[in-house]
Amino acid sequence: MLRVTNRLPLFFSTGALALSVLEGWLYAAGGSHNGSALKSVERYDPIKNEWTQVANMRLPRSHFGMASLQGRLFAVGGYCGISEIEHVECFDPMSNKWSDMSSMNKSRMNHAVVTFSDRIYDIGGSNSVGILDSIEKYNPDLNLWLIIRNTMDPRCGAGAAVVLGGEDGAQELFIIGGHDNQNRDTNSVKKLNLKFADYSTASAPSMNHPRVYAAVACA
Repeated sequence: MLRVTNRLPLFFSTGALALSVLEGWLYAAGGSHNGSALKSVERYDPIKNEWTQVANMRLPRSHFGMASLQGRLFAVGGYCGISEIEHVECFDPMSNKWSDMSSMNKSRMNHAVVTFSDRIYDIGGSNSVGILDSIEKYNPDLNLWLIIRNTMDPRCGAGAAVVLGGEDGAQELFIIGGHDNQNRDTNSVKKLNLKFADYSTASAPSMNHPRVYAAVACA
Protein backbone atom coordinates (compact mmCIF):
# COMPACT_ATOMS: atom_id res chain seq x y z
CA MET A 1 0.00 0.00 0.00
CA LEU A 2 1.24 3.48 -0.86
CA ARG A 3 1.76 5.55 2.27
CA VAL A 4 1.63 9.35 2.06
CA THR A 5 3.08 11.41 4.89
CA ASN A 6 2.86 15.13 5.51
CA ARG A 7 5.95 17.29 5.08
CA LEU A 8 6.54 20.93 5.87
CA PRO A 9 5.65 23.31 3.02
CA LEU A 10 8.09 25.49 1.12
CA PHE A 11 8.67 29.06 2.29
CA PHE A 12 7.21 30.35 -0.99
CA SER A 13 4.44 28.91 -3.16
CA THR A 14 5.88 28.34 -6.61
CA GLY A 15 5.21 26.68 -9.94
CA ALA A 16 7.43 25.70 -12.89
CA LEU A 17 10.29 25.12 -10.43
CA ALA A 18 13.12 22.57 -10.70
CA LEU A 19 14.01 19.83 -8.22
CA SER A 20 17.18 17.83 -7.67
CA VAL A 21 18.79 15.70 -4.98
CA LEU A 22 22.37 16.32 -3.89
CA GLU A 23 24.09 14.39 -1.09
CA GLY A 24 20.78 13.39 0.50
CA TRP A 25 19.26 16.88 0.42
CA LEU A 26 16.31 17.84 -1.76
CA TYR A 27 16.69 21.20 -3.49
CA ALA A 28 13.79 23.25 -4.91
CA ALA A 29 14.91 26.17 -7.05
CA GLY A 30 13.38 29.01 -9.02
CA GLY A 31 9.95 28.71 -10.57
CA SER A 32 7.36 31.48 -10.69
CA HIS A 33 5.06 33.20 -8.22
CA ASN A 34 2.35 35.68 -9.17
CA GLY A 35 3.74 35.80 -12.70
CA SER A 36 7.35 36.59 -11.74
CA ALA A 37 10.34 34.28 -12.13
CA LEU A 38 12.16 33.50 -8.87
CA LYS A 39 15.81 33.35 -7.84
CA SER A 40 15.20 31.71 -4.48
CA VAL A 41 16.40 28.21 -3.56
CA GLU A 42 15.33 26.00 -0.66
CA ARG A 43 16.81 22.80 0.72
CA TYR A 44 14.86 20.05 2.48
CA ASP A 45 16.40 18.01 5.30
CA PRO A 46 14.55 14.65 5.47
CA ILE A 47 15.93 13.94 8.96
CA LYS A 48 14.76 17.21 10.54
CA ASN A 49 11.72 17.47 8.25
CA GLU A 50 12.40 21.13 7.54
CA TRP A 51 13.13 23.50 4.67
CA THR A 52 15.91 26.10 4.87
CA GLN A 53 16.82 28.79 2.37
CA VAL A 54 20.21 28.72 0.71
CA ALA A 55 21.84 31.27 -1.59
CA ASN A 56 19.73 32.69 -4.40
CA MET A 57 20.58 31.88 -7.99
CA ARG A 58 22.29 34.63 -9.96
CA LEU A 59 19.38 34.81 -12.43
CA PRO A 60 15.66 34.29 -11.84
CA ARG A 61 14.32 31.38 -13.86
CA SER A 62 11.30 29.16 -14.34
CA HIS A 63 10.59 26.28 -16.73
CA PHE A 64 14.24 25.19 -16.47
CA GLY A 65 16.21 22.05 -15.72
CA MET A 66 18.41 21.25 -12.74
CA ALA A 67 20.85 18.40 -12.21
CA SER A 68 23.44 17.31 -9.66
CA LEU A 69 26.93 16.51 -10.90
CA GLN A 70 30.27 16.10 -9.11
CA GLY A 71 28.95 17.46 -5.81
CA ARG A 72 27.33 20.55 -7.33
CA LEU A 73 23.93 21.60 -8.62
CA PHE A 74 23.54 22.95 -12.15
CA ALA A 75 20.64 25.24 -13.11
CA VAL A 76 20.25 25.08 -16.88
CA GLY A 77 18.40 27.48 -19.18
CA GLY A 78 14.75 28.35 -18.61
CA TYR A 79 12.70 31.53 -18.74
CA CYS A 80 14.01 34.55 -16.83
CA GLY A 81 10.79 36.55 -16.91
CA ILE A 82 11.71 38.34 -20.14
CA SER A 83 12.91 35.66 -22.53
CA GLU A 84 14.31 32.14 -22.78
CA ILE A 85 17.94 31.90 -21.72
CA GLU A 86 20.99 29.77 -22.45
CA HIS A 87 22.60 30.76 -19.14
CA VAL A 88 23.92 28.02 -16.83
CA GLU A 89 25.06 28.39 -13.23
CA CYS A 90 26.16 25.95 -10.55
CA PHE A 91 25.78 25.83 -6.77
CA ASP A 92 28.54 24.70 -4.42
CA PRO A 93 26.95 23.60 -1.11
CA MET A 94 30.28 23.95 0.69
CA SER A 95 30.57 27.68 -0.05
CA ASN A 96 26.81 28.34 -0.43
CA LYS A 97 27.50 30.23 -3.66
CA TRP A 98 26.33 30.12 -7.27
CA SER A 99 28.82 30.60 -10.10
CA ASP A 100 28.34 31.25 -13.80
CA MET A 101 29.28 28.38 -16.10
CA SER A 102 29.60 28.07 -19.85
CA SER A 103 26.25 28.77 -21.53
CA MET A 104 24.43 26.35 -23.78
CA ASN A 105 24.59 26.84 -27.54
CA LYS A 106 20.86 27.58 -27.67
CA SER A 107 18.43 29.25 -25.30
CA ARG A 108 15.86 26.74 -24.01
CA MET A 109 12.86 26.48 -21.74
CA ASN A 110 10.63 23.46 -21.02
CA HIS A 111 13.56 21.18 -21.84
CA ALA A 112 14.54 17.88 -20.23
CA VAL A 113 17.80 17.58 -18.29
CA VAL A 114 19.46 14.34 -17.14
CA THR A 115 22.91 13.29 -15.94
CA PHE A 116 24.80 10.18 -16.96
CA SER A 117 28.45 9.16 -16.67
CA ASP A 118 29.64 12.58 -15.45
CA ARG A 119 27.86 14.45 -18.22
CA ILE A 120 24.67 16.53 -18.40
CA TYR A 121 22.30 16.01 -21.32
CA ASP A 122 19.83 18.72 -22.32
CA ILE A 123 17.01 17.64 -24.62
CA GLY A 124 14.73 19.73 -26.82
CA GLY A 125 12.70 22.55 -25.32
CA SER A 126 11.54 25.75 -26.98
CA ASN A 127 12.59 29.32 -27.58
CA SER A 128 11.48 32.24 -29.73
CA VAL A 129 12.38 30.27 -32.87
CA GLY A 130 10.04 27.40 -31.97
CA ILE A 131 10.25 23.85 -30.63
CA LEU A 132 13.82 22.54 -30.73
CA ASP A 133 15.14 19.33 -32.25
CA SER A 134 18.63 19.40 -30.72
CA ILE A 135 20.38 17.72 -27.80
CA GLU A 136 23.36 19.23 -25.99
CA LYS A 137 25.91 17.53 -23.73
CA TYR A 138 27.92 19.28 -21.01
CA ASN A 139 31.48 18.27 -20.13
CA PRO A 140 32.33 19.66 -16.65
CA ASP A 141 36.05 19.04 -17.09
CA LEU A 142 36.15 21.37 -20.11
CA ASN A 143 33.20 23.54 -18.98
CA LEU A 144 31.83 23.10 -22.50
CA TRP A 145 28.45 22.40 -24.12
CA LEU A 146 28.40 20.43 -27.38
CA ILE A 147 25.42 19.81 -29.64
CA ILE A 148 25.44 16.06 -30.23
CA ARG A 149 22.19 15.73 -32.21
CA ASN A 150 20.47 18.26 -34.40
CA THR A 151 17.99 15.98 -36.12
CA MET A 152 15.85 14.65 -33.29
CA ASP A 153 12.10 14.96 -33.57
CA PRO A 154 11.32 18.44 -32.19
CA ARG A 155 10.18 18.01 -28.60
CA CYS A 156 9.15 20.41 -25.83
CA GLY A 157 7.95 19.49 -22.36
CA ALA A 158 9.22 15.92 -22.69
CA GLY A 159 10.40 13.69 -19.85
CA ALA A 160 13.75 11.93 -20.01
CA ALA A 161 15.63 9.18 -18.17
CA VAL A 162 18.61 6.92 -18.81
CA VAL A 163 17.93 3.17 -18.86
CA LEU A 164 20.78 0.67 -18.49
CA GLY A 165 20.86 -3.06 -19.08
CA GLY A 166 19.89 -5.68 -21.58
CA GLU A 167 22.03 -8.41 -23.05
CA ASP A 168 24.17 -5.90 -24.93
CA GLY A 169 24.71 -3.61 -21.94
CA ALA A 170 22.57 -0.88 -23.44
CA GLN A 171 22.93 2.73 -22.34
CA GLU A 172 19.87 4.49 -23.68
CA LEU A 173 18.36 7.90 -23.03
CA PHE A 174 14.57 7.67 -23.30
CA ILE A 175 12.77 10.84 -24.46
CA ILE A 176 9.11 10.53 -23.53
CA GLY A 177 6.03 12.49 -24.58
CA GLY A 178 5.90 16.28 -24.82
CA HIS A 179 4.73 18.66 -27.53
CA ASP A 180 5.77 18.01 -31.14
CA ASN A 181 6.60 20.67 -33.73
CA GLN A 182 2.89 21.16 -34.39
CA ASN A 183 2.41 21.86 -30.67
CA ARG A 184 0.39 18.65 -30.33
CA ASP A 185 0.59 16.48 -27.21
CA THR A 186 2.33 13.24 -28.08
CA ASN A 187 2.66 9.74 -26.62
CA SER A 188 5.71 8.86 -28.70
CA VAL A 189 8.97 7.62 -27.17
CA LYS A 190 12.45 7.93 -28.66
CA LYS A 191 15.71 6.31 -27.58
CA LEU A 192 19.15 7.90 -27.87
CA ASN A 193 22.08 5.46 -27.79
CA LEU A 194 24.69 6.74 -25.31
CA LYS A 195 26.99 3.73 -25.62
CA PHE A 196 28.52 4.80 -28.92
CA ALA A 197 29.64 8.21 -30.15
CA ASP A 198 27.23 8.33 -33.10
CA TYR A 199 24.30 8.93 -30.70
CA SER A 200 21.89 7.08 -32.97
CA THR A 201 18.18 7.31 -32.30
CA ALA A 202 15.40 4.74 -32.53
CA SER A 203 11.70 4.56 -31.75
CA ALA A 204 10.40 2.76 -28.69
CA PRO A 205 6.80 1.63 -28.02
CA SER A 206 4.49 4.60 -27.57
CA MET A 207 2.72 5.27 -24.28
CA ASN A 208 -0.98 4.57 -23.99
CA HIS A 209 -1.80 8.27 -23.54
CA PRO A 210 -0.22 11.55 -24.68
CA ARG A 211 1.60 13.33 -21.85
CA VAL A 212 3.31 16.70 -21.52
CA TYR A 213 5.49 17.84 -18.58
CA ALA A 214 5.32 14.32 -17.16
CA ALA A 215 7.66 13.18 -14.40
CA VAL A 216 9.93 10.31 -15.46
CA ALA A 217 12.23 8.15 -13.34
CA CYS A 218 14.20 4.94 -13.63
CA ALA A 219 14.79 2.76 -10.57
